[in-house]
Amino acid sequence: MKHYKSLLLKKLVDSGWELKTQDSDTEWWLEELWEVESIKQQYGYRVYVSFLVDLQYEGTRKSQAVWAIGAATEIPESYSSEEQNICTMDLQKGKFDEKLSSFVDKINHHRNNIGL
Repeated sequence: MKHYKSLLLKKLVDSGWELKTQDSDTEWWLEELWEVESIKQQYGYRVYVSFLVDLQYEGTRKSQAVWAIGAATEIPESYSSEEQNICTMDLQKGKFDEKLSSFVDKINHHRNNIGL
């Protein structure tokens, strides 16, 4: 998972985002939560990136069970928080690179079209 997180963070940084906080002391369904802030368009705008754990996972190492990454305008309160959802990317093997580009493009599109 560390490798995927590195790729995601690099893509976000290259698109004008900065990682502000990184929290792994989270609910059982959330492996980690990032707060990222725009340092380009809509300077200061924040988005929350969540690493979602498979609901059926019963182990103790949540990083082994991340099945999707979500982006939202607010900290998700539950596994099914959809109200402020910007986009979600599942982690299907072999398609990460193309899905990553699309995921970050959707986040950027959201940021760039606030207030339009």
